[in-house]
Amino acid sequence: MTPSDFRRIALSFPGAEESSHMAAADFRVGGRIFATLASVKEGFGNLMLTPEQQALFLADAPDIFLPIKGGWGRNGATHIRLAVADEPTLTGALSTAYKLRLQKNAPATRRKTQMTKILLTFALLTPAVLAPRTFAQQTLSTLVGRDRVLLVFAPSALDRRFGQQLDAFDHHEVDLTSRDLVLIPLLQQPDPASPSTVLRNLRPPLVHADEQITVRRRFHVGPSDFAVILLGKTGAETLRSTTPIPIARLTRSLDAMAHTKN
Repeated sequence: MTPSDFRRIALSFPGAEESSHMAAADFRVGGRIFATLASVKEGFGNLMLTPEQQALFLADAPDIFLPIKGGWGRNGATHIRLAVADEPTLTGALSTAYKLRLQKNAPATRRKTQMTKILLTFALLTPAVLAPRTFAQQTLSTLVGRDRVLLVFAPSALDRRFGQQLDAFDHHEVDLTSRDLVLIPLLQQPDPASPSTVLRNLRPPLVHADEQITVRRRFHVGPSDFAVILLGKTGAETLRSTTPIPIARLTRSLDAMAHTKN
């Protein structure tokens, strides 16, 4: 099979679309990646699988499949050797990755207790915002049971520490999104400039200024403070730093959370 075959099959699934990161093609459904051609120069396509699915593919066809190196591979990301794979094998592998992404994207309507934890964690259900359903509440409801949230507080987008944090994430956006991470910048002063490449790639949801004040109070972060706080899928705080977090530290935390299903 060829990269063109990989693209053709990936885009044949309902709702699948092609995007790119650093000139490498990726394939998404619901805005989330299920496969990429980031390793096409080495002759591979990449599949976003679970570790259990990866183990089954490797056991069945070790000459075709192999884990991607590092923590990403330990989390389930898998190479498929295009020159060796036939169409049924490639179609089945891509279908597995696509269905997994659909499952992760599905609204967690059966997890009402988790929804309550998320909303209470953010403390957004105050009398001032209970009447109309705000944009931020809609955003948070889509995260329940599905995503991990990284809150980045800063006085403004021009803050040196905020810039350092974004620089640490540069070129690692696919690693972060594949780990179900959603970045939410909480800036005391609105960003007067165009979003950085990192923010454009991560597509963070917006939070209204009034609600940002409530979130700052909830997490005890002052208007002039810088803080980075990682929340698990249950809404529990798992990591906090008052300095920019290196990408290696963040991915280690995310991988540890994945093992505990948080």
